[in-house]
Formats: sequence, C-alpha cells, structure tokens
Amino acid sequence: KFPGSSNSLDALCRKFNISLSKRVKHNALLDCELLREVYINLLDAKEPKFNLSTNKSSSNFSVAKDYNKKIIKISEIEEKKHIVHSFETELGSLVSSLSALGEMVVSMIEFSQKSLSNGSQLLKEEAKMRDKKINELYRSIDDSAITILALRTPVAIDLRFVVAVIKIAALYEKMADRAKSIISNCCRIHIAIPEDIQKQIIKMNEEIINMVKEINKNLVEYNFPKLKQVFDNDDKVDDYYDNLLNQIINSEKEICNHPESLVALVYIIKSYERIGDYAIKIVRQLYYVQAGEIKTKI
Repeated sequence: KFPGSSNSLDALCRKFNISLSKRVKHNALLDCELLREVYINLLDAKEPKFNLSTNKSSSNFSVAKDYNKKIIKISEIEEKKHIVHSFETELGSLVSSLSALGEMVVSMIEFSQKSLSNGSQLLKEEAKMRDKKINELYRSIDDSAITILALRTPVAIDLRFVVAVIKIAALYEKMADRAKSIISNCCRIHIAIPEDIQKQIIKMNEEIINMVKEINKNLVEYNFPKLKQVFDNDDKVDDYYDNLLNQIINSEKEICNHPESLVALVYIIKSYERIGDYAIKIVRQLYYVQAGEIKTKI
C-alpha cells in the first residue's frame, strides 16, 4: 500500500496517527493491539467510535468507512429448505453406505463357499482383511446414524428409518462374522467333505446369498412381495440345516471318525442357518420402517 516507504509497525502507526505513547519498551500484547489498529486502517475499515454528542456533524462515526462486509440474512423459508435438503442428503448418504455394507457382506458369504473345497490359511487371512473393512464401514454407519439422531432429532418414518439403519448395519456385521467363522472352521476340516454333503451346503449358501441380495435391493424400494420371498428362502435354509445335521450325525462315512472335522462341519452349517435368521430380522426392520410395527411374518 505504501511502496518505497518503511512498513515497520512504528512507521505504519505514525502514518495512521496511532498513538505510540504507551510503547515505552517492546511488549508483545501492546504490539498486538497496535497491529490490530494498523490492520483495520489498512482495510480502510476503521472501527466505529461512540460519540454521545448530539451534534451529528462532529460524530467520529463514518458510515462510508464502517466495515465493508454486507451481511444478508436468509429468509425463514430459505433456511428451512436448506435444512431439509441437508437432512435428505445425510439420509441418502446413510442408505448408500448401508447398501455398500450389504454388498461387502454378500461378497464375504460368496467367498466362504470357496473354503469348502480348499480351506487354506491364505483364505483365512483374506477373510480377516475383508472382515476388518466391513467392521470399519459398520462403525462409520453407526456413528453417522447416531449423529443424525442427536443433531436432527428426526420424527415418524425418518426416526424409524435411522433406528432401523443402526440395527440393520449391526445384523450385516454379524453376518460377516459368521462368514468369517465358516472359513475358519473349513481350515479345521482335515479330510475331504463327502460330495453329497458339500453339494447341499453349496445350495444352502446360494439360498442365503439370494436372500441378502434381495434385501440389499429393497433397502429403499420396500418391495414387500419380493421381501416375502426371503421368508420362503429361509424355510429352505432351515430344511437344508435339519437334513444336513441328521445326515452328518447319522452318517457312517469317514468324517465320523474325525471328531474335530465333524464339529467344524456342524458349526459351518449352523453359521449358515444363523445368517438366514439375521436376514429375516432385517426384513422385519424394513417392514417396521414403513408400517411402524414389527411382524413375525409379512
């Protein structure tokens, strides 16, 4: 602003007629106060001074040089629109994250099928890595949902939706834990799983994958006729579980001579059955969002 001249604090104070009488010696606090005065003058926005005199012509207050920033207040309608749009954006982000979590869980369940024929340590380590990512996303969804509850205080269907998201995300996370458990148990089976048993477990796995995929498609659409199919699929999963359990326990095949492998196989089919139960709980939560009540059957 003053090319070719000194721009020290003392020089600038003299240019703007700012008193240096208090500056007997260097003092950081005083220097800050002087610098504030200099900065205001550099902006050509001097602070207004109160003058209680009735003579307006002698007033030190300059309208022209009062702070240059013009504050425009938004209307109540604009403010409400902004809040509603912001809230809808947050809900949309929550749905996207929940859908992404569901896709990761489907991938984890599909991955567990590979371990039935080849339960290696590498698959076990891969499962741990996938489960870690799922847990991170689950925690993120949980934190976002709780923040919305605390700051937005939603009501009616919005409140039911946010609460349901918290519960559904937790159920998805449990599904992933069960899938990881299946892979771990496959590593404990030291003999070949009988072909007929393996085929039934694969069919059981496929039914469960279809259930979770159908749920993921209807996180927003709420197509209840299709969600009702999830209940039908769960009945099939329960039938597979009962048949497999009886077949394994009453089998005279080699697996019965290996207790550790036998127990691991029972845990595998039990874990698949539990994933099916978690899917049913999610469907009930989706129905609760729309209807405001939880039904055992849709």
